[in-house]
Amino acid sequence: MATIAELQERLLLYKTTEQKILEGNQSWTAGGITYSRASLGRVQEAIKELEARLEMAQAAAGTVEPSHSTAVFGGLR
Repeated sequence: MATIAELQERLLLYKTTEQKILEGNQSWTAGGITYSRASLGRVQEAIKELEARLEMAQAAAGTVEPSHSTAVFGGLR
């Protein structure tokens, strides 16, 4: 399981990617090759998931109170 610091770092990376996509930097060309970032919808889904995981990790560590209940089915999260 990821640590709180790892979750925070990953969340920051996804939020930075979201910002770049929203600023119009979805794709670029270098050396004749076109590169594209992930889709905005998938990035936003990942942000929501990471925020939930971070909140659960912080609640488990006693650093924050959970804002809602979360059910985990099948033991996977």
